[in-house]
Amino acid sequence: MKPNPVPSVESDREPGRPPIEAEPGPVLDLGDARDRRIVADALRVLLRERSDALAYAMRVADEHGRARPDAGDFLLSDIIRLARLVERAEHRQAAVMRRGNGGAGRARIERAGESIQSGQPSALESRLA
Repeated sequence: MKPNPVPSVESDREPGRPPIEAEPGPVLDLGDARDRRIVADALRVLLRERSDALAYAMRVADEHGRARPDAGDFLLSDIIRLARLVERAEHRQAAVMRRGNGGAGRARIERAGESIQSGQPSALESRLA
């Protein structure tokens, strides 16, 4: 038998050292919009594949007169829960962005009001003149 050429975490560790435990906390950082889209797309594909696999397994069970598989074994509810979590993160981020843009708009309006009160032309008025 040939040895496995892929090193494992266990073989890289010094003998006698205790195994490293993972730090508790979130595994995914949903702060980046690109990461959220990738995760959301992957979850959609996974949900579709698992749903198709469940449908196929049920069809085969019916054809052969066997008991239908348990839908819980396909983890569809967990995938849906994760997809909703990513969707909520997307909506929260979109709300933050909308509030941020509104603040910039208010600042522009305030600056325009100040320039009107001071008698100075606004940036648009100076460009048109």
